Order: sequence, then structure tokens, then C-alpha cells
Amino acid sequence: MVVEAGKRIARGFWLLWVSATVAGWSAGSVVSDTLGDAVDEVWFDSLGLIVLGILIGGMQWLVLRYRVSWAGWWVVANIAGWSIGAVINVPWGLAAGWIVGVVVACAFQWLVMRRRMSRAGWWVPANMVSWAVGTGGAVAVGVAGAASGVVFGAIVGAMTGVALIWLFRQPGPEEALKKPAPGIGINFADRSG
Repeated sequence: MVVEAGKRIARGFWLLWVSATVAGWSAGSVVSDTLGDAVDEVWFDSLGLIVLGILIGGMQWLVLRYRVSWAGWWVVANIAGWSIGAVINVPWGLAAGWIVGVVVACAFQWLVMRRRMSRAGWWVPANMVSWAVGTGGAVAVGVAGAASGVVFGAIVGAMTGVALIWLFRQPGPEEALKKPAPGIGINFADRSG
């Protein structure tokens, strides 16, 4: 019975995470595309990247805020990463801004997680793989705008949701050498130590 409760909690968290990621990417894609198309100016593309980071981080924060005390830093990590991508967009173009935004946002998320999760280093490669698969999926489906955000967000959300649940199940850094306490299989306790 305890294992079943753990599976329900994990499944519920995963569904919320995927939904939040889809919503953030869809809204972010629409706003980003609208800002970029409104004025043919590189600064509007950059502003769109920052808004994208705010919307993705904000939607994911809605899921994390009841589970961990460090959820606010998640939003900061997203905004900071996408802001650096926005700066890179100016001299090197939108594709470079997206790539840098992704990598830096993931690295900043790792900085938020690393003292709270013993295996947080897996977060960056899990994200990179999910982004590659998500990009391939969106290109294969051949959609743009909000539809692209839905496909991409669903793939990225599904994959990173699994990774995040796995990370939550790992003992915290201070508990890594101790035997894990029995429980329901997923621990959302704050690991701020």
C-alpha cells in the first residue's frame, strides 16, 4: 500500500511537471515569436528569450513551490540563463541565443540543486538529451509557434520529469552514505541542509 501511494504521488507530480512545462513553452513560444515578429529588430528577439525564461521558470515554479523551499531560485536560474542567451543573440543570432540559453539555464538549475541533491550532476545531461529529443520531435512533426511549444514542452517535460523524480528519490548529500529511510518512494523534503 505504501508503494502504491508513492507511485500515485510520483505520477501526479510528473503530470503536473509535464503540464507546467508544456504551458510555459507554449506561452513562451507565442510571446517570443510575437515579440520577434512585431519589430524586425534583434533586441525584440532577445526580449522574447527573456520572457520565455520567465514563463518556463514560472510555470515550473508552480509545481515545485509546494515541494521544496528553493523553488524561487528555480525561476531565477531560468531567467538568468535565458538572459545570457538573449545577450548572445545580439551578436551571434537567435540559434546561438537559444543554445546558450538552454545550456546556461540548465547549469544554473544544477547550481540550485547541487547542495540539495546528491546526484544533481545528472540534471544537465538529462536536460541536454531531452532538448535534443524535443527538438527532433518538434522538427519531425513540422509545427511552429504554440504547437511547437506543445510538442517540445511535452517531450522535454516528460523526460525531465522522470529525471527530477529520480533525483528526489536519491538521498540528500548529507544522507548519501546513510541507509535511506523507508517511505513512499519519493521524498520532496527540502534538502537545503
